[in-house]
Amino acid sequence: MKRGSGYNIVRFSVCERMFHNIVMVTYFLLLMTGMVIIGYNFQGERNSLREIFVLAHKTTGVIFLGGAILIVLCGKRAVWMENVRLLFVFTLRDIEWLVKKPVSILFRGVKPPPADKFNSGQKVWSAIAFFGSVTLAVSGIYLWMNRLSILALLIHTFIALGMILPLMGHMYMAIINRETRAGIGSIVNGKVDLRWAEDHYPVWVERKRRELLKRKSRKKTGLKKRGKKTFGLYDIQEKR
Repeated sequence: MKRGSGYNIVRFSVCERMFHNIVMVTYFLLLMTGMVIIGYNFQGERNSLREIFVLAHKTTGVIFLGGAILIVLCGKRAVWMENVRLLFVFTLRDIEWLVKKPVSILFRGVKPPPADKFNSGQKVWSAIAFFGSVTLAVSGIYLWMNRLSILALLIHTFIALGMILPLMGHMYMAIINRETRAGIGSIVNGKVDLRWAEDHYPVWVERKRRELLKRKSRKKTGLKKRGKKTFGLYDIQEKR
């Protein structure tokens, strides 16, 4: 990775980080308890220990779903709407990015299109995670009320298992890959190195710069924005 710029840019707000982290922790707990329950189901055992894992799975599921909804309701609506638009609207540029990004690993002359707040790989994972989670939640609630539903159990199990491989890819890019792992701090303190952000999300950085300049201009002229509250005005901060 290139040397740092000496400046940080705030990438995620407190509510965005809380949403990601509560979903991350509860999802892993759901995955672990779910795998144990699958093991018991294959063995045909229904003992008290299995019931403890079932109870833990249900409790974690409530926190997973309820916590995510509560944080969204408490956060700024404009921020969530912007994230939804950036994550779930796919264009031809996304297809171009998905084609060129793997090729660029082998051929440095090939450059994928510049990314906004999220690159196309993150958008694909977000779509898988969202629709997979909704399916798991619906089938899980149905199973809670109808424990003997084989179809709901099969859907719940296969969706959970099918999400493991994409999740591993997401974890690899976030923790292991040298080019992208520098962004892991953004889910802790919300900040990333400015130069790293310019390399990986240039469209987003430029947009945030324009918003910051606009805000400073309003302060100088004494103008106040009417109507909707401003959001996402990410300051560029010198590292200490």
